[in-house]
Amino acid sequence: MMAAGQECFITASVGVAVFPGHGPNVADLLRHADVAMDMAKTQGRNAVQLYDPQLASKGRVRLDLDTALHKALERQELVLYYQPKIDVRTSRMVGAEALMRWQRNGQLVPPGDFIPLAEATGLINNMSLWAIAEAARQARIWQNEFGFDSSIAVNLPSRLFEQPDLVERIASILAREGVTPRAIELEITETGLMKDLQGVVPSLHRLNQLGTEISIDDFGTGYSSLAYLTTLPISELKIDRSFVHDLGDTPQSTAVVSAIIALARALGLRVIAEGVEHEAQMKVLYNLGCHICQGFLFARPMPARELSQWLRDTQTVRPLPRIPEDDIARAGVSLPPTY
Repeated sequence: MMAAGQECFITASVGVAVFPGHGPNVADLLRHADVAMDMAKTQGRNAVQLYDPQLASKGRVRLDLDTALHKALERQELVLYYQPKIDVRTSRMVGAEALMRWQRNGQLVPPGDFIPLAEATGLINNMSLWAIAEAARQARIWQNEFGFDSSIAVNLPSRLFEQPDLVERIASILAREGVTPRAIELEITETGLMKDLQGVVPSLHRLNQLGTEISIDDFGTGYSSLAYLTTLPISELKIDRSFVHDLGDTPQSTAVVSAIIALARALGLRVIAEGVEHEAQMKVLYNLGCHICQGFLFARPMPARELSQWLRDTQTVRPLPRIPEDDIARAGVSLPPTY
């Protein structure tokens, strides 16, 4: 349709309730149709959903979760877990990623249950700013504890860039926590980046000028032109776990990973692989030129209080997997500082 000279595309989400199976009166039918319509929206919109009694139960659970999530910050129920980034040449930690968890009623709510809800309700913005502050505080603690001077990566949702004072708020958080901008690395997914590239770019440049590095997460899963890589102030590409999972098993995954690593090298960017679970994957990544890995092979995400003990254990009683020194010597590469 045309409105004020602008072509518009309209879609509809429809909920259906049928008498008498879905209700004996108009009030019940309307209420149940509304429940079905909400489910149609949560399943992607532009769809028709027939009422099902199970939908009502799911709707009540979602409403309960939504209400509790609104109070999670003020109740201090959100926590950060940290997954180390490992240089496979030394088996040492060279950074970490902060992952948000929700401690509700003594149990951890899976991220897949509350992160999409937080994004849909807009709560993700305040939650992300809290995560930046908490990660910055932890970086300062680790710096004092064992000389940590790398960065902690924090995921940044694309809708947070809609806030005009985003850069000022992040700068204020870092100053308040007493850390340098380099202590925090901001990760934004490739898909999230491309949702509003023009709106995001100015903030990315200002964050880079501030001294905070930017990483493109889940790289290789987007649908965008690679031209944006030459214009954005990014420092790192993160290979998506879906490619790492089949690495060494399918030539397609190996080809994609090899291309990403070559592209990163040509652009002067760091490259890191996430989701590394087996030594075979680690060795293929190293041979392709990726030396920084993250995944269950080295460590699962853990509370900050456990990471110090993990560091001590990996340096003494439980060494991490690493590339043999002979292979490193043949490659002729220099090793970075470790912790």
